[in-house]
Amino acid sequence: MIESELDNDKIKFVILITTIGSIIIELFDKTPKTNSKFIELCKSNRYQDTIVHRIVKNFFVQLGRYSVLDKVPTTPSASTTPTPLKSYSTVVYQTSSPQLSSLGSQDDDSLVIKDNKLDIDQNIDDLDDILKETLESKLKFSSRGLVCLGNYNQILITLDACDGLNRKYPIFGRIHSTSLQLLDQLDATTTDINNSPLTPIVLVDIQYQETLVTQDSDTSSLKSTPTVSGVNGNNKRPLEEAQFQLQSPILLKKMKTQLLNITTPVNNSIATSLSTVHKLDSTPLLGKLQHQDSQMTRTISVPNMQVPNTYFIKPKWPVRLVVVRHAQSEQNAALDLFQDDIDRLAGVRDADIKLTQVGEWQATKTGEYLATTTKFDVCFTSPYFRAVETSKLIINQLGYQIKLHKDNWLREKEFGRLHGLTEQMIKERYPDEHTIRNRDGRYWFRPIGGENYADVELRIHAFLEKISRNYSGKSVLIITHQVPYKIFNSLFHHLDEEGLLGLEPVYNCGVQEYILDTSKSPEGRLKLKHFNYKSFNMAEVPPNLSGNRKSRDQK
Repeated sequence: MIESELDNDKIKFVILITTIGSIIIELFDKTPKTNSKFIELCKSNRYQDTIVHRIVKNFFVQLGRYSVLDKVPTTPSASTTPTPLKSYSTVVYQTSSPQLSSLGSQDDDSLVIKDNKLDIDQNIDDLDDILKETLESKLKFSSRGLVCLGNYNQILITLDACDGLNRKYPIFGRIHSTSLQLLDQLDATTTDINNSPLTPIVLVDIQYQETLVTQDSDTSSLKSTPTVSGVNGNNKRPLEEAQFQLQSPILLKKMKTQLLNITTPVNNSIATSLSTVHKLDSTPLLGKLQHQDSQMTRTISVPNMQVPNTYFIKPKWPVRLVVVRHAQSEQNAALDLFQDDIDRLAGVRDADIKLTQVGEWQATKTGEYLATTTKFDVCFTSPYFRAVETSKLIINQLGYQIKLHKDNWLREKEFGRLHGLTEQMIKERYPDEHTIRNRDGRYWFRPIGGENYADVELRIHAFLEKISRNYSGKSVLIITHQVPYKIFNSLFHHLDEEGLLGLEPVYNCGVQEYILDTSKSPEGRLKLKHFNYKSFNMAEVPPNLSGNRKSRDQK
C-alpha cells in the first residue's frame, strides 16, 4: 500500500513520478539525518512541478531546483522553496537582438534558467551537518545510480562512478533496480549544448512506501495509474492529463528560454580578438558575443532553444579530458619491492624504461574500461617508452582508431643525477644535494641536470593552452607520468605548493577525468569526475606474469 502520510522513519522508498516514468529511490539505513531532511523537503512540496534541468552524459542528472509554476508555495526558509522559471532570480531582461526577432515580442513568456549560485537571492542550506553522516558512513560516489542532495536542495543522481563528488554532497540512497532502465533512458536523453533536455521532463508527484509494492515485479503500475497534485496540492488529476497539458502551447512557451543580457565593459583589443565566435545553423543557442559602443553583450540560454542563423561562443575546453598515468614499469616494480636491480635501472635512460608484464595487463584492463565510455577523438602521450606502450595497449582495446601524438611536454619530471635512486641512496651518494633538498622542499628543489615542480608546471600549462586552442569541443585522452598527472589537477584546482604535494600517490593506470560544464559560462569549465580511479583489481592479476602484484589498497 502506498501511503503519502507514512511516518518519516518508516519510509524506505521514495517514488519520484515524472512525465517519462517513475524513479524509485531506495533510502540507506545508515543515513537517517539525510533521509529525514529529504523526506521533509518532499512533503513540503519542494520538488512538486520541478524539472530535470541538467543531464551530463555518463556523469550525473540534476533535478528539483526549478519549478514550472509562475508562483511556488512559500516556506519559512527561502532555500526550501524551488526557484520559479518566471522570477526575478532567473529572469532579468529581454533582448532586442534583430537575429532573435523571430522569437516573438517583448511580452514573450519564454524564460531563462540562470544556474549561477552567486547571483541568485536564495540561501544555501549548510550541508556540513548531514555531510558528516556520509563521511562517517564511508559512503562514496563509487557507482551508477547513487542519489544525493546538492546546493539549493536539488537532487543529483549519478550516471557513473564520480569520485570527484566525494566529500562534497551527502549521499542518502540509490536508484532501485526496477528503475535502472529509466536511468538509462535519462542518460540517453537528447540535450542541448548546456546539457538541458530538449523535451521537458517534469516531476509531477511523489509517493512513499515502507515496503516496495509493484505489479509483476516491475513499475508499470506506477507509470500508468498515479494521480498528480494540482497547483493547490488538493485536486487530483490523472498523469495522462498532466502529460497532455505539458504539450499545451502555454506551458511549452514557459519551458522555452529567454535570453539573459549581461553587459560588461570591454576594450577594443577584446573586440578584435573574438575569433572564437562561429556561425552555426539550427543548433541550440550556447551564447553570443556582440561588440557595440565599447561594450560586450553576452547572451546565454538554458535549457533549450532552437534559433536559426545565430552566433555562438566556441567552448574553451574539450568536452572530455581523461589523463592516465602509465602502467607499471620495471623501475616502479623495483622501487616498490626494493629489488637488487635498482642500481641497474638507475643506469638506464629514463625514456627507455619498459613496462612489466603486470603493467601490460593493467594497460589492457584500463583500455577495456575506457572502451565502455564515450569515444575519444585524439590521444596524446609522453614520448617515454613506458607511456607510449601504455597508450598503444589502451587504444588496442577501444574498438576504434584514434590518432596518437607524442608530446615532449608530457614527459616525467627530470630528476637529473638522482634518477632512479631511493631516499637512502641519495643521502649516501649526494649528501650535499640531500641537505639542499630538505632545506628548499621537494617543490622548489632542482637537482643537478633535472627539474623542479615549477618547471613541469610551466610545460603542462603550455600543453593545456595548445589543447584549449586546437581541441576545444573534442574528447581527449592523455597518457603521462605521476608528476605531470598531479600538476593537471593542481592547475585546474589552483592548488598551492602544499596542496600539490599533499595529493595522494597515483596508481599505475590511475584515471583522472574531467567533463565540460557550460552551466556557469558559455566557454565552459572542466569539472572533475575522477581522480586516481583504478578500473581493475590487482588481486586478479594472472600468477604467471612478472612484476609487482602488491597494490596500495592491500598495503
